[in-house]
Amino acid sequence: MDPRAALSAAVVRLLTPLVRVLLRHGMAFADFAELAKRTYVQVADKDFALTGKRQTDSRISVLTGLTRKDVARLQADHLASDAALAAERNRAARVLNAWVLQRKAEDGAPALLSMDQFAELVKEASGDMPARAVLDELVAVGAVARHDDGRLALLTRDYRPGADGADPRNLLLLGEHARDLISAIDHNLTHSADERFIQRRIYFDNIPASEVPRIRQALREYGEALIAQSRDVMAPADQGDDIDAPGRTRVVIGVHYFEESVEPASSPNSTEKAS
Repeated sequence: MDPRAALSAAVVRLLTPLVRVLLRHGMAFADFAELAKRTYVQVADKDFALTGKRQTDSRISVLTGLTRKDVARLQADHLASDAALAAERNRAARVLNAWVLQRKAEDGAPALLSMDQFAELVKEASGDMPARAVLDELVAVGAVARHDDGRLALLTRDYRPGADGADPRNLLLLGEHARDLISAIDHNLTHSADERFIQRRIYFDNIPASEVPRIRQALREYGEALIAQSRDVMAPADQGDDIDAPGRTRVVIGVHYFEESVEPASSPNSTEKAS
């Protein structure tokens, strides 16, 4: 298969679950096409300028195949920023991380906190965010519970938006998680073996349905353990809200699990696949 055919096949596989989400949330093709055009222009402008030269609308037009009129329009038309929603989530997650690492009971588990202690934690971990607003958010997503005596208990170490699939915070995760994975693959496609990021998966395609619940639970536990260990490695080095810190780097490691039914083949042959 030539590279262009391989890329086309990969794009179709990538778009299939994305289009499923878009249709479920009422985004028509014309809206998607406009977003695709805008993204083509933004990426061409940011990542494909010639060294030492200012990027021009004409060059962007050549790179993307869009007209110069379209390029000029899209350059001037900016989407509403998701920065506020992302900042809200990041700060809430920072509070949870600090609670786990810095507020421990004698047995090593996260300690129960009074409201004053929680407010102090929020100030340390999240700057000037109002403690009551942070608490309301963490209670709403099921991360924190209030005891009858007024103390606060940590229920989960991770910030996870609510169950509503249309919640903007959940929809933002679609872009963030998929972006990180594709960016890691792109990095690995363009770097030598000793510079590549870890990018591994393992799967089997003939698991009996009766075994799936056991495997799902075991892999969930393994994944949660990896995330907890990764947090312990990274969190002590995080510089909090110091956005001007020198050498600032974003570091991500992710875990996902997926299962789907497979149409029976004439001669099933269960094999392990790793990549």
